[in-house]
Amino acid sequence: MNSSTIVTRSKAKKAKSNQINNNHHGDESVGVHGVPDNIPGITEIKRILPKHCFSPSIPRSLYYVVKDIIIVTGLYLAFVWVEAKLLAQAPGGFYLWYPVTGLYWFLQGTMFWAIFVLGHDCGHGSFSNSGLLNDIVGNLLHG
Repeated sequence: MNSSTIVTRSKAKKAKSNQINNNHHGDESVGVHGVPDNIPGITEIKRILPKHCFSPSIPRSLYYVVKDIIIVTGLYLAFVWVEAKLLAQAPGGFYLWYPVTGLYWFLQGTMFWAIFVLGHDCGHGSFSNSGLLNDIVGNLLHG
């Protein structure tokens, strides 16, 4: 294969790529695999959003921690009550145990995921500006 063959193949690939990228869907330029070409980058998104979105607030962050722990506790207490009062005493309650437990697991899993995200934010320093507070809260939430 000589260099002119390589150049020709390269030009053909580029032309095909341009043809794919120049497909239009309405007014929006559509690139490869139907993904728009004009998606803003992270820098542009950060520039557009208000500055307060990127400044951590200790009261707001701790509010979410307390709120999530209260919800987890409430879900647990509700499940224990439903299990003891309704499922144990209702005729055929054994068969209701499976869907009720599945719903409980889903809800608690969602809330524990939220708690994990808060701990994860501590690791990135977006929970607060205090490294010590981030370390303490992050380790408690992931503990």
